[in-house]
Amino acid sequence: MTNSENQKAINFLIKSYKRFFKEELQRSIDFTHESICARIAYENSLDLETITQMTELKDIFDIYFDHCFLSSIVDQEDLFEVIIHGNTSIEVISKKGKEIFEGLAIENDDLETCLNVLGLKNNQNWNFQNPFCSFLLELNGENYRCTLTHSCISAFNSPTIFLRKLATQIFDLAQYGEDATVVAQLIKEKKNIIIAGSTGSGKTSFLKSCLKYIEGQEHVVVIEDTHEISCPDKNFTNMLATGEKNKTMTDFCKYSLRMSPERIILGEIRAEEVVPFTLAMNTGHTGLLSTIHANSANDTLSRLAMLFSIFSNSGQAISYEQILQLICKNIDNVVFLENKKVKEIIEVKGAEGMHPITNQMNELQSEQFSPVENLFFAS
Repeated sequence: MTNSENQKAINFLIKSYKRFFKEELQRSIDFTHESICARIAYENSLDLETITQMTELKDIFDIYFDHCFLSSIVDQEDLFEVIIHGNTSIEVISKKGKEIFEGLAIENDDLETCLNVLGLKNNQNWNFQNPFCSFLLELNGENYRCTLTHSCISAFNSPTIFLRKLATQIFDLAQYGEDATVVAQLIKEKKNIIIAGSTGSGKTSFLKSCLKYIEGQEHVVVIEDTHEISCPDKNFTNMLATGEKNKTMTDFCKYSLRMSPERIILGEIRAEEVVPFTLAMNTGHTGLLSTIHANSANDTLSRLAMLFSIFSNSGQAISYEQILQLICKNIDNVVFLENKKVKEIIEVKGAEGMHPITNQMNELQSEQFSPVENLFFAS
């Protein structure tokens, strides 16, 4: 056999291997390199031992299953976040700032299969029907929030990987600025608090710092979709949403009310979970904590009201004005963070019509704010 013929045979086997791998992946993740080689050997009347020992085929299996390329990318100090744009480019954000490198040396189709395996390993069905997923991932002994977006929602037909390093150290509130220490007293008084800010502002880290000030005997229910919040020394019940039927953030918010919670902690408000979470406040539950993306402390109130309006099943039965009043009646304080520092803390006094009445806690000056100008979601 000539070199050209030999290469054609190898290319045929590689193509067959990838096809069989994807077919097996549709059924289960519990298969081996040997089982795929057995299919190739059987269907093409080839020697099984020869096929199994081919390094070209074993390398494919290792790439799909081991994800070593991710470990090598995050193997540096002071890393905050990595964004992998398919095989186009890699953004690395660290204390040094942002650096951009060449993309992965792998075809996007192979990368997508590799990420499909990664999702299944973490109980996530990531595909055309479910193009977005997020889960906790350990790399080199460090925890990351891994978020995947499917190629089907990309203009360039390539998947994207977001890796955000999770802080293991729980800081004292004073690390977030002088005003942050006020929050410790608010927690002890069991105020309902929303922590707001943009992406990367430090909301989740601040939330974890707040948990230090909860009394040890309180039963706390924690609801999240990526495991980032834990406090093993206290009476915590952690509920991890998967997005499957009866296992969503919204479902768990409803279930938590039957669990005699003394506090409910919701990792992040993004969609329909805003409804049962807000209604829990309205049924007498106190000391609730959650985070949300917003542009300012006051914008947080309009964003919550808008989310509630969109995802409430009441239709037109409740007006935006009534929803805003419900929000402002039950949320006691909003803490707004910027660049991992507390920029603003407001006390929510209520609402008059479309106007929330809030108090700047550091200035103790009452002010009114109209949400009409800020109805759109924060970016």
